[in-house]
Formats: sequence, C-alpha cells, structure tokens
Amino acid sequence: MKLFGNNKPDPKEKQPVGDSILEEPPEQTEEPTAPLPEQIPEPQPPARTQPKPAAQPQPAPAYRAAAPATERRHTGGRIALIVVLAVVAAVLVAAVAGMRYVSRLETIFPKVTVDGIDIGGLSLSETAELLAEKGYGSAGDGEIRVFLPEDYVLTVAAADVCYETPISEIALKAYDACKGGSDVEDALTYLRCLTGGMALESDAVRTVDETAIRAAVEQAAREVRARLMESELSIGERSIRVVKGAERVDIDIELVTKMLTEGFRQGDYSDKRYDSEVVANNELDLAGLYETVFVEPVDAVYNKETGEILPETVGISFDMEAAETLWAKAAYGDTVEIPLIRTQPEMTASALEAMLFRDQLSTKSTSLLGSTSNRINNVRRACASINGVVLLPGEEFSYNPTLGQRTKENGYLLAGAYSGGEVVQEYGGGICQVSSTLYNCALYANLKITARTCHYFPVGYLPAGLDATVSGGGPEFKFVNSRDYPIRIEAGVSEDGRTVTVSIIGTDVDGSYVEMTSNTW
Repeated sequence: MKLFGNNKPDPKEKQPVGDSILEEPPEQTEEPTAPLPEQIPEPQPPARTQPKPAAQPQPAPAYRAAAPATERRHTGGRIALIVVLAVVAAVLVAAVAGMRYVSRLETIFPKVTVDGIDIGGLSLSETAELLAEKGYGSAGDGEIRVFLPEDYVLTVAAADVCYETPISEIALKAYDACKGGSDVEDALTYLRCLTGGMALESDAVRTVDETAIRAAVEQAAREVRARLMESELSIGERSIRVVKGAERVDIDIELVTKMLTEGFRQGDYSDKRYDSEVVANNELDLAGLYETVFVEPVDAVYNKETGEILPETVGISFDMEAAETLWAKAAYGDTVEIPLIRTQPEMTASALEAMLFRDQLSTKSTSLLGSTSNRINNVRRACASINGVVLLPGEEFSYNPTLGQRTKENGYLLAGAYSGGEVVQEYGGGICQVSSTLYNCALYANLKITARTCHYFPVGYLPAGLDATVSGGGPEFKFVNSRDYPIRIEAGVSEDGRTVTVSIIGTDVDGSYVEMTSNTW
C-alpha cells in the first residue's frame, strides 16, 4: 500500500472484504497517468468530479477491543473490594470460631503457671492432683520437738495444728484468672497466654491453730509436774498422797506455745529446748492435780451395731476445799493424804445386761388364710426385713426404707394389692399385712406413732381402722421408740403359712399396759 497520494487502494493488492480475507475486491478503473506538457489540452469547462471509491470494509478484529481505562479501573476496584470483604468475612468467622472454642474450654489456658509450676492445658481436677503432688494443701509430715525438764519431750505434728489453703481453691483461682469475662475478653486472654504466658502466685496461706498448741503444752506441763512428783506423790485406789515441800517445776505455758506457733508459721521444724528452775513445792497445784486424776462417770451402753454392751466407767475426783485445808495445816515435810471420791455410774454393764430385752411389750398375729403362694412369699420377705431391727431410745423406725424396693430382682412376686381404689396385681402385694400387724404391736407397746395411713377399703385380717397401708412412693408407716430402753422387732410367718406374727421386745419398767377400744361407723 502506498504511503503518499490519494490513498486509493492499489488494484494489484488483494483487499479483504466482509469477514473473509480471501475475497477479491470489486474491479476498479485504472487511474490515468499524468499527461506530458505538450499534450495538455486547452482549458475546458469543469467536468463533474468523479466520486471517490467507497471505503472498503475492514476485517473484523480477532479479539475483543479493550475496555476504556475508566471502566477498567472501576472493574478492578470492585474485584479488590470483593476480595477485601471475603478476607474480612473469613477473619470474622475464624474469630467467632476461636472465641467459641475458647469459651468451651474446660481447661486452664496454655503457658499458665502457679508459683512456677506449669498448669497450662490441665483441668481443675488435674491441676489439684499436680498441686497435691507438689505438697500444696497439706501441712506435711513435719513435727517440732520441745525438750522440757524431767527429760520430757513434747512432740507436736504439723498435721494436727496447721491448716493449708485447699488445693481446690488454688486451682479454681487459676482457672478464674483465665476465664470469667466476656467471650471477647476470654479470647484476648487466651492469645496473651499463648504468646506471652501468665505467671500466677498461689497466695497459699498456712493457718496455725494456737489453741490446739496451747492445749498440748498444758497437758505436757501437767505430765512434767507429775513426773517430778512421782517419788513424792502417789495416786491410790482410795487417796492421793503428797509430800509437802517436794520439788516442783513451773513451765511458762505462753512462752512454749509461742515458741511452737512461730516455728510452724516459719516452717522451722528444728528441735526446741525449754529450761525451767526447779523450786520447793510449798504450794500445791490443786487445779492441776484435780485435772490429772479426774474421770467422768459414764453409764454402760448397748452397741446395736455389734450387739455388745460397752462397760461403765467409774468417776474419780476429790474435794478441792478439803484438800486445800489439809495442805494448809500440814508442816514442811509432812505427807498429805487427800481422799478420793469414786462415783458409780447409774447403769452398770451387769445391770444393763439384766434389763436389756427382758420383756415382751406386745405381740400380734394375723391370718393368711386365702392368700396365694405369691402373697405369702411377699409377706415372708417383709417379715425377714424387719426381724431383728433394734431401736435405741429416741430412734425412729420407717417401714419403706427398711424393706427396700419391692421388685422381682429382690425376690418379690406379683400378688393382689389395693391401688387407686381397686385391686391390682403388683410386685410385693401383701406387705401391708406386715406393716398393719406391726402397727398394732406399736400401739400396744405404747410407742409414739409418727406416720400412718389406713387402706381405702377395710382389710380382712384386722378390724376396720387398725391397719396401716404402705407404698413405695408413699404412704409410709413410722414410729419412734419412746421408751427408756432399746427395743427389738421380731417377725415371721408360721411354718404352715397360715399366720404372720410380729412382737416388740424391750424393757417394762413400770408394768403399765395398753387397752384398745374401737368403733366402726
């Protein structure tokens, strides 16, 4: 194609037309060559200008033309915005998931320590176990020995007088230090622990029981004085013999108590020594002597768990005023004899044994005629449950707990029973005959009834109004041993299965008895 001239297409070149580059362009008239000067004709009237050939159609581009720059900028901005929003959404989802994860954690956050002990990732129970292994919460096996006069060694164990902050409390404080705020606050705390850790102090506190220490020191002082006076004092069956002027030792109770208390507070378990001067015993410590010999009288009692009688204890004391008078009248070097007072308890073992379960307070039998074998089975099991039950004075008997659940697994069978105003078959049917028979025994033994309900319908084995119905969820039958001595319940079914008999055995101290009258309307 020519670069100068009228830019007309070269007819020798093939031009593309339409959508095809192979089509021949339409035939064009050859442009005349410029004439030589001598050949220029005379001027003529202007001729009509020939129209320029129509522009040839250009080939379709092989690709879409690029959008304007402004449109490209707008499109790129929208894409960037979408990307940013997607990233923000992803971050928010991750943050919410992280906060939910942290809020559901039941363990202490990572890299948390208590007094330098790593407890990160542990549950409360695991933290408590670890602290226990490290010696927290326990006063330990330490002890302090105090050497007193007369070669007496007072030993006080830390476990008896010291109390440490419970390990459960320390573990809970560590857990609360991690959590306890909002989900966002907990999540931020988690991140701080994860990156930088959290160092906590337990603030464990040891509490020393000064009162218990003083009591131990006072007891030791009495024993030291007793040792010193052993050669000059004797405690016999009937009297105490003391030599006036014998040596004695004074122990400063407050000083020794303070010595031990400070040792436990500071964790100083080294041995201590207390020295005291021994002086002439011109004054008798009657109060200390009284505490040394005094014994409280205690009655013999029946232990229903073992079925044995615990023996009585004879009381021992002396008259303080009489002893002081004897001591004041005695000369230096005299032996003073102080009479002992022995007090017999009200109930001795032999007396209790003679009275215990001595009398039949009441007995009652009811008929089982017409009962099925299943019902008799249930009655036998109920009797076995209450047979041999012992109630001490003031104790309450409750029927349902004593029998337990009436189920097939416990040996009870289906039998007739009242339920909802009608007779139904249920496991344990018939046990109300045992509770009703026992109720009559309690009435005749003059015991205090605390819970009792009669059946909806009259029963055939007792007069109307003298029965006591029971059921697993209620009603219940209860009574209290309102007598002065223990009572025992005896219950059983006759060999022929025709009767059930219940008795209450105890101690009749006054010969009183009960008469029953009843009416039906």
